[in-house]
Amino acid sequence: MLNVVGRFADALAAGGNEQLETEGWAEAEKRLPLDIELIAVLSARRALTKHRNESAFAMLRDKIEPRQYPSLYWLTMGDLLMLQHRYQEAASAFRVLSQYDPSSALPHARLGQAMMGMRAYPAAIESFSQAILKDSEKLAHRVGRALAYEAAGRHQECFEDLNECIRQQPHSARLLLIRSRVRRAVGDSEAAEADYLEAIRHEPQTFEDWVSRGLARAMENPQAAVEDLHQALALRPNSTIVFQNLAYLHSEHLHDYSKAIDYLNRILEQAPNDELARSGRAVLLARQGKVQRALDDVKFFEMAQSPLLPSTYYQIACVHALLAGHHPPSLTQAIHYLKQSFQKGYGTDLFKEDPDLDGIRDNPLFQELILWSQ
Repeated sequence: MLNVVGRFADALAAGGNEQLETEGWAEAEKRLPLDIELIAVLSARRALTKHRNESAFAMLRDKIEPRQYPSLYWLTMGDLLMLQHRYQEAASAFRVLSQYDPSSALPHARLGQAMMGMRAYPAAIESFSQAILKDSEKLAHRVGRALAYEAAGRHQECFEDLNECIRQQPHSARLLLIRSRVRRAVGDSEAAEADYLEAIRHEPQTFEDWVSRGLARAMENPQAAVEDLHQALALRPNSTIVFQNLAYLHSEHLHDYSKAIDYLNRILEQAPNDELARSGRAVLLARQGKVQRALDDVKFFEMAQSPLLPSTYYQIACVHALLAGHHPPSLTQAIHYLKQSFQKGYGTDLFKEDPDLDGIRDNPLFQELILWSQ
């Protein structure tokens, strides 16, 4: 069953492509004995791919007995936790999944992704290696391991995986750009530039390639990068990744904060609890001097029931630093959240040159925090 569900999930991953969704449902109906519980869990997956996380959670909690379809239940639960950046809980779900489907590569690949989120790179390498052993033909497993090797600084092994992937897909912008990045990291600038130019030269054929080429062009030609991301959006109209990157391009490269906020709003319409979108919007609102609206987004996090991402604490600190001149209580709040961010291992490599913090940089409390962090 899990292999059928995996193909069904891949079809739904089109994120709004109605034709692929229809084909995915048709395959599920043809290959699986549908009953009420199975329809419920497939509906939860459909809600998940449309970024309706709350609906997906409600279906899993209220309508599905895990013992009835354990593979599908734990796959869906793990994927949902991954979307919420709850990587440790997602890893636990994927480990349970592997017990129910020991012959499938999918649980190991998903576990590798969770380990990457946790920055547990040796464990990610092991998980992707297990996935490759069980399904050597699926390129994504080898790409995942290459990225884990890169993150672990094991460049030679990374090159071996990348070269095999590029042998199979020689014009993939994503793969060429990854190899370009790794070559640059080891000091081979000439080969890195050759890979970069080759990646830019070919018109992308996949969603991942459009996104990769778009981000690669951000510094030199941000408007061309936006055009590439819109091509990706045509393939997956509800993609959070594309909306997030379009917001980044418009805010950090084109300095159009209103347009950037529009894209973040589209994410929050689909997933109101998305931390990256809401914290990013709060920062942009604060840059615009929209004090109350920025504070409303911050208040949303203060009322959250679950732990926040380390990056969210840093973003909240930036919001308060930007508002400190208009809203005096924000000064101490900025220091408070910045300290929490540092304690959680985030931001110590960012704060020295982050212009969002300039409003509090000369304050004695900020100086004390810097001495404490050292």
